[in-house]
Amino acid sequence: MRPSTVVRSLPIDMKIISVFTLLATGAAIAPGVSDSPIRLVLGFVYVFFVPGYVLTAVLFPRTSEPVPDEFESLLGPIDRNFTGLERGCLSVGLSIPIVALLALLISASPFALSLVVLLVALGGFTLLGTAVATRRRLRLPEENRFELDLRSGWREAIAGAAEIRSDRIINVLLLLSVLLASASIAYAATTPRDNQEYTRFYLLSGNGGGELVADNYTAGPNGTGDVVVGIENHEYERVNYSTVVLLRPVTTDGTSTTAEPGREVLRYDTTLSHNETGRTRVDVPPTDRDGDYRLEFLLYRGDVPGDPTAESAYRHTHLLLGASGGEGSEEVTTDA
Repeated sequence: MRPSTVVRSLPIDMKIISVFTLLATGAAIAPGVSDSPIRLVLGFVYVFFVPGYVLTAVLFPRTSEPVPDEFESLLGPIDRNFTGLERGCLSVGLSIPIVALLALLISASPFALSLVVLLVALGGFTLLGTAVATRRRLRLPEENRFELDLRSGWREAIAGAAEIRSDRIINVLLLLSVLLASASIAYAATTPRDNQEYTRFYLLSGNGGGELVADNYTAGPNGTGDVVVGIENHEYERVNYSTVVLLRPVTTDGTSTTAEPGREVLRYDTTLSHNETGRTRVDVPPTDRDGDYRLEFLLYRGDVPGDPTAESAYRHTHLLLGASGGEGSEEVTTDA
């Protein structure tokens, strides 16, 4: 079947859902749009309505659903017509547990729970549900298929709202309270607190057995050797890092140690997604004179300032190099 034929066979509501899924996903990751109010509006509708609507379409493909006779004999007359207003309410009620279940499954999987992974899971669920719902509808007689009529649906919603009794109003308010509480729990579970967003920046060196360790760095002649610079992104977003390596002479007067102006040895960029780790092997440069040196590693998020220093860096660490080429020391700081 040609793609054009497949698109034409989709019911109008399934076409709207498919297009809306693409728009909401694009707004969440597109530069410029991802920080605008458009993302918030599209994301709210996408999370709290679309998954439930797709599941409702899968479960109820008919205009009116058959009710077993034993139910009517037990409960009395039952309205067999499944209105658009009822579909909308059911869509909102089903969306929150669907999103919560997907987030739980992602957390139990090898993938870390992040915006991109959740969007992929929601998009897959929505598109798969759209295909199943369309197939179920097309297998029914045309007069029995549910079709979204926007004009009559709007009039039906207004008429239905005007006929709501006081007891139904209380039920609706109770349902909205439950939905609001569920939304708050889902938001708290999927949104990181500020103190949970961080980047690890560290140095590793070989221990002689082929393993990388965080101490016991031993330099070669004139301070030469190599170290591995590690960066771990736990910022819950994709980050472009810049690393600057400086070699600075160190003077000691007996009570304090001062790092003199030095030279830039290396500068490189690393782009990491959330929960991704990058490691880069860096050669330790030879020293120009006798004495002690500090090899500083400065990490920046984004662009590097004109005069990179430890004070301006997002994270920084350094390695002390002795003139004899013996053991150095490493210090990792975690201040922003």
